Amino acid sequence: MKAKIGSLLFALMLAVSMIPAKTALSAVTASPTSSKVLVGANVYEFDAYNIDGFNYFKLRDLAFVLNETPKRFSVDWDASKKAITLNRDSDYTSTGDEMAPKGAGNKTAAASSDSVYLGDKKLEMEAYNIDGYNYYKLRDLGDSSALNFAVEFYVDTNSITIFTTENSEYSMYAGKAGVLKNDAKLENPYVITKDGDGKDIVQKYDSLDFDVRKNDVVIFAKDENGKSRVMVAFSEAPKMRGYLNPQDISFTAEDIAKANQCVLRDSMKTYDASGKEAGNAPNGIGNILERKDGKILVQTHGGNDGVWISEKDLKFDFETVIVDIK
Repeated sequence: MKAKIGSLLFALMLAVSMIPAKTALSAVTASPTSSKVLVGANVYEFDAYNIDGFNYFKLRDLAFVLNETPKRFSVDWDASKKAITLNRDSDYTSTGDEMAPKGAGNKTAAASSDSVYLGDKKLEMEAYNIDGYNYYKLRDLGDSSALNFAVEFYVDTNSITIFTTENSEYSMYAGKAGVLKNDAKLENPYVITKDGDGKDIVQKYDSLDFDVRKNDVVIFAKDENGKSRVMVAFSEAPKMRGYLNPQDISFTAEDIAKANQCVLRDSMKTYDASGKEAGNAPNGIGNILERKDGKILVQTHGGNDGVWISEKDLKFDFETVIVDIK
């Protein structure tokens, strides 16, 4: 009888040992995060992934971007702990491989077992390994017990904001392209630029007369006190912003087709004055100088005589995310 019991116990133990690893260690599908990320007045595209509805980022990418902000932190390998160690309010030393281009296509993500410490405190965070790199849930990293930065997701702009101060001056708006129906002046013009220490500032030009012409393109952000806040599409960086009367802006496709500016893509073919193919267009926004025989002459900022593109390639897809003051 004892022999039978022993055999049964051995069989049970063998069966238990053959049970697959716990679900948390199984591979999952990770999709590239489509959201843009706002930090201060800067927009970034991280090599980040969405897993089960949550966004996962690399530690070093975040440390690199936050290094000049009040939320800076260092990332080091602690050989004694065989773990990653983070320290708040510490300068990050770049390795040169941060902010790799955004991934394309879904990836297989495996749960990471690597430990992460904040100083001497071990952090309990979900992490996945994708192509040899660890990715951590952004909201876990921002938690007050971790790196202590606030995170907000904005549906209308499909954007993520990382707040590096208690009261961030900036937000993101779902831009919408419009054209001026009349010549006008931009009221209360201003730009978002940087001071000598590299910090974002709003520089106002209240005494500046900034003219916009009929059929110029502006990117609408929001209505405010009976005025439309806009960004001028064709101005060079830093982009000029200000206010216009709503009745002076048209959003109809018919009016936009008459615009003085257009969008160029490097997938467009260019032509010389005789109509012979001359290469590909640069990416960016250009001023339309001339329309002739099914071709459009477009001059980009810093360009000389401009480039000719086919009228069928003409694009006015100015819709974009606008980083602006709240």
